[in-house]
Amino acid sequence: GKTTIINLNGYTVTIQNDGTGEPVVLENGNTLIFAGEGAIEGNGALVNNDNANVVVTGGATVAEGTTTEAVLTGLEALVYICKNGGEFNFTEDLEAKDVIFIETTKPIVINGNNKTITSSASRVFRIIAKANVTINNLNIVSTTAKGSYDSVRGISMDGDIDDIVLTLNNCSVDFTPDSAFDWSYAVNVVGGSKHKVTINGGTYEGANVVNIWGNENIITINGATLNNLYRANESYCGCCIRLE
Repeated sequence: GKTTIINLNGYTVTIQNDGTGEPVVLENGNTLIFAGEGAIEGNGALVNNDNANVVVTGGATVAEGTTTEAVLTGLEALVYICKNGGEFNFTEDLEAKDVIFIETTKPIVINGNNKTITSSASRVFRIIAKANVTINNLNIVSTTAKGSYDSVRGISMDGDIDDIVLTLNNCSVDFTPDSAFDWSYAVNVVGGSKHKVTINGGTYEGANVVNIWGNENIITINGATLNNLYRANESYCGCCIRLE
């Protein structure tokens, strides 16, 4: 169950097969992550083991001609990082149809690089573990159609877990017109206690933009724009605080 990360840092890794077997062999349950800008090339197989994982995060490329069984790229790589911890770098816009669950206590860093993830799920990201998550420069767009779900969330941590740490640096959360209905929240802090949420810069929108419900939470908002999607005759606001 060990993970090794190789940061390419602009270099090219050439994998050679001398005919005696696979050039990269991972034992059952182990993970190899290629990250950063750079390329992986060669005629030999990169990996051929269904019981292990090779994750190629944004920025790293696999040259044509390499065998890439069990290699996770793009959205699959992002989902893997959110499940197991590590760092993910966006190099292109991504689309998701399912909720991306953050379910590890290992640190997660997501570098959006001003790219966009567009999701048709009821939650774009949902934190279900005592996680420590940092998201930088990512545009989050929800396209969930009105009436298909009773609420829509950009980033949600609803549950009975305590001590979640979430830091958003210069991100944005936007809802398309059809999804910007009654219960759309950009950041939803509901359930558990003692969460630490820091929002530095960026633009966030929703009926209740930042929704906080619980005890002993620390919410810090520095220089961010909270855009309330006003609904007539209803009590919605930029930052909603409810104490249990």
